[in-house]
Amino acid sequence: MTSKTTKSFENVGLTNIEESSATKKEMKEIFQKYSEKYFTQKMFVVGLTKSNPYINKILRSLVSEKFITFKTVGKTKFYISNY
Repeated sequence: MTSKTTKSFENVGLTNIEESSATKKEMKEIFQKYSEKYFTQKMFVVGLTKSNPYINKILRSLVSEKFITFKTVGKTKFYISNY
């Protein structure tokens, strides 16, 4: 027997999750176009007028996908494309 609450989830939910972040796509394009340049998190925050935590989340995601790598100098991380 299925409860009414459980039954209400029958048509809810996703079977396929796709990345749809326009900001992430834009950042990937920047890294590809300027693949020889290093960028800081602050450069993206100012340039794309997005919040610091949001940009940080995207950068961590790109690092985990091995799309970019980073080098730490002092307290600052510099990101560069792997492509």
